[in-house]
Amino acid sequence: MRNSNCWMPAWTEDGKLVKKGSYCNWESVLAHAKHTPSEASLERIVEYIRSQTGDCILNEAPCFLDMEHFKGNESSKSLSAQEYHRECCYQSDEVYGVKIQEDGHYDELLMDTRNGKLDYAEHLKRPFCYPDVLPSCFQSYQKGGKREKELCVFYYPGKNGLALNALASQLFKMQIHGEVLLVQCTKEASFMPRERFVHYMLTDFNDNYMRKRKRHQEQASVSPEEYTTLKAEMQASLSDYEKQASASAVPPPECVKLRKAGPIDGKKLADLERHRQQQTH
Repeated sequence: MRNSNCWMPAWTEDGKLVKKGSYCNWESVLAHAKHTPSEASLERIVEYIRSQTGDCILNEAPCFLDMEHFKGNESSKSLSAQEYHRECCYQSDEVYGVKIQEDGHYDELLMDTRNGKLDYAEHLKRPFCYPDVLPSCFQSYQKGGKREKELCVFYYPGKNGLALNALASQLFKMQIHGEVLLVQCTKEASFMPRERFVHYMLTDFNDNYMRKRKRHQEQASVSPEEYTTLKAEMQASLSDYEKQASASAVPPPECVKLRKAGPIDGKKLADLERHRQQQTH
């Protein structure tokens, strides 16, 4: 609990944020805010919590009296810490994601949940060789923002009998066959590790991947004929520059007056040898 990083928000008269308490997760903060009078309005607290969780709809955490280590209560429940956390992680709201089809077309879709978890497998074409296997997933880190964002990429691995998804293979630097589903998740520092799926819109996908890819294609879209023409123009321009730069050049003998050395006798050779020996010793 010391490193939970979930707190009850409060504000001073001048509008400064004050973090009070230490909670298991944001669902516990919401439950406390609903059942305990606070100086701040409930709407402002809910708005702040949603800003920390990625604008998700939160469910209220179970009552703390339902936990097994509170004895003497009248509740029929007896939740362990794991069960309490699992109920807090129950997700009921729909989440937007981006789906890349096999032919390279991509679009935004709204995914529902089933039994408190995101039902991503329902939106991917299942290969005949994987009748009872869930899709694989890897995560790509996204920089920027207040939270640690990671893009979850769901797909069926290997050569699974589906067509090669050329666009997804180019974007994620690996061979991917079949449809691909992109959903964003955030990692929260609660008392137990958790991931929360949040909206990943089509505009986010275009900003993160497609605009850079289109810019690169526009820069590299030169036909062989245009390249030959550009190369000839650059060569002609370089030749003209070399001619202008060397127009005032003269041969080396005309630039430097050479001085002929006089005849060397034996005495000069002996002096040179004596000097060389002194330098070596």
